[in-house]
Amino acid sequence: RMSVQHTSDRKTLLTVIIVSLVYPAALYVVISTLAVTSPTARYALTVFSAAVLLGLALWAMNRDGISRESVGWTKARVQQALAYMVVAWVVLGAAHGLAVGSLRIGAHVTVPALIQQWLFVGMAEEMLYRGYLLQRLQREFSHWAARKARIGAVVASSLLFAAMHIPVRLFNQFSVGALLVSLLWLFVLGIAFSVLYLRTGNIVFTGLAHGSWNVPLFGVQGDFFQLIVLFAVVEVAKFRGSLRQKADV
Repeated sequence: RMSVQHTSDRKTLLTVIIVSLVYPAALYVVISTLAVTSPTARYALTVFSAAVLLGLALWAMNRDGISRESVGWTKARVQQALAYMVVAWVVLGAAHGLAVGSLRIGAHVTVPALIQQWLFVGMAEEMLYRGYLLQRLQREFSHWAARKARIGAVVASSLLFAAMHIPVRLFNQFSVGALLVSLLWLFVLGIAFSVLYLRTGNIVFTGLAHGSWNVPLFGVQGDFFQLIVLFAVVEVAKFRGSLRQKADV
């Protein structure tokens, strides 16, 4: 018979899934009803929405025994995340400079945009979808072999990540075809962020990578070269770490 603890865990999981799908839709109904057009008001609502999702993630993690330390929310991991990002930015900046002949910051990069997307939106969504849902779904699929459970969790959490963006696409009047293409790319992006998180165990780095995808420091949004560079930085760092370990043996 299902234990009381397991039942409680599943209720938390279902609550998170329902809220993560319903809340964005409700938010855009409010925006549409109140005809919110002020850039300042929309900025504030986006930050508020991210704070709500982050609160939801932290609440669920606490309920289901997923510590912040276990997902990489530590001082050491923050330092590692910043180091990875600095190296990635140097490489991206150099590549972009060689491609266009000059080093230019992305057209949409402003301090408010960086704060909003890197520190709020990117971090909140990664804490929810990778920090909580990916971990929790692996536990839910634990009756499968470990590799299958991990793959199942990556696919399921990425589907939920894509579905969460449906309201904003509808709000921006996407056609059916454009909506389906957008959701497919979001699903692929969710998988990429999941793999990036699983390779590093660092939710801070994944959050910064997510925010940087939304507002890239160099180039344009949607440039998958950025993700390639991020993965390359991680793999080189892991390779150097394994060489050091072998040298110490």
